[in-house]
Amino acid sequence: MTKSIIPFLLPLLLMLSCVTAEKALDKGNHKDAVWKSLSKLKKKPDDSKSRKILKAAYPLFLDDYEREIADLKEDRDPFKWEKIQEKYETMEEAYTKIRAINTARRAVDAQSYRREIYEAKEKVLEARYEAGMDLLADRDRKSAKKAYDHFEFILRRQDTYKDTNLRLEEAREMATLFVGVAPIEIPSFRYELNVLNFEAELVEELQRGNNEEFVQFIGLSNRYNIPLEEVDHIIEMRFYDFNMGNTQDREQVFTRSKDNVATQVVTVGDSTFTTPIIVEAEVHCFTREINSSGRMELEIINQENRRREERERFDGSHTYTAAWGYFTGDTRALDNGDTDCLNQRNPPPQPRAEELFTEVTIPIYDQALDFLERHYRNY
Repeated sequence: MTKSIIPFLLPLLLMLSCVTAEKALDKGNHKDAVWKSLSKLKKKPDDSKSRKILKAAYPLFLDDYEREIADLKEDRDPFKWEKIQEKYETMEEAYTKIRAINTARRAVDAQSYRREIYEAKEKVLEARYEAGMDLLADRDRKSAKKAYDHFEFILRRQDTYKDTNLRLEEAREMATLFVGVAPIEIPSFRYELNVLNFEAELVEELQRGNNEEFVQFIGLSNRYNIPLEEVDHIIEMRFYDFNMGNTQDREQVFTRSKDNVATQVVTVGDSTFTTPIIVEAEVHCFTREINSSGRMELEIINQENRRREERERFDGSHTYTAAWGYFTGDTRALDNGDTDCLNQRNPPPQPRAEELFTEVTIPIYDQALDFLERHYRNY
């Protein structure tokens, strides 16, 4: 849009806004009529038609809102004061807009509702506080979570209201589910360090990745004097059916042959011939596979009734592979594919059982972590 068009459009826009305000008044939309007439007066303070609409619409707008507020006060909804506060704030907004425009201020006797807003805010906080206290009296986790929401609502508006900070922490503790991770049963003493590391990493990741405000994970191997009876759920785990080192060795022998790798001169009598050289080699490739597997059982026990809430089993496996080999004959006969086994002439050292145990538990760890995070999501 070019600047030359704006002077022609501005009067048209002002005229349309006035018509819109008049239509809103005719239809009984008194708030819209007030807002639209004020918008027109802000742009054109001397517009007599807008002053007339404002003078007619403003008292009707106040009557509408006062009547709605009176109806709300009769309502049994304990949180009715939040709606009442919104009504008074809208009325105060109209007062502020009118006071900012000289011609609007002279047209109507605007009223301030700051005192009513303050009183409504106090009622809002009081209703929320009483609701939170009533819910705390139920002494159950579900009610405590609702109570927490009420106290948090209060503190967002007034952080010094009564003892709300203390009540918020009381609700948080009552609403929080404390989940203890019990020491994992060790299948063999030689795997003790592996199991302790598995458990420590699982607890640490559960704590670090926990986005649930009312769930707290605790490692019971190091409880920091947390009484066991204060734990709501216990996660019990045990490893079993571990098979470390099912070894399979295999040897493959390949005969390699290549011609035209070079030429040689052969003399027969008085004649001389050039012939290709053929080279050969025998390749011995060895492969070793060590298959290991195991399982873990996980149970979630509810401490309140000692009932099992969940039980899940997770499988893990790992295959260790190694290759080595040698050849006899001419190196020029070898293929590029022989490199894998010929890089190492002797078999590498056998992995220790503890190393294989760790490899097997990696997929088990991932499955257990995913299961627990899903189980306690939105708990």
